[in-house]
Amino acid sequence: MLIVEVFSPLTVAYDRGDKFRKYRSIASFCEYLLVSQTEPYIEQYHNAGS
Repeated sequence: MLIVEVFSPLTVAYDRGDKFRKYRSIASFCEYLLVSQTEPYIEQYHNAGS
C-alpha cells in the first residue's frame, strides 16, 4: 500500500512523527510519500520489510 500525504508547515512534524508510526503498523504498508504544500519538495519512505 502506498500512502501519499500533502503536508503544510503546521502539520509536518505530526505527519513525520506520530502519524507515520501509525501508518507503519499497517500490515500492508509499503511506501509513504510526503508532499509539501508550499514548495516543490517530496520525501519518500519505503518499508524495507515488504
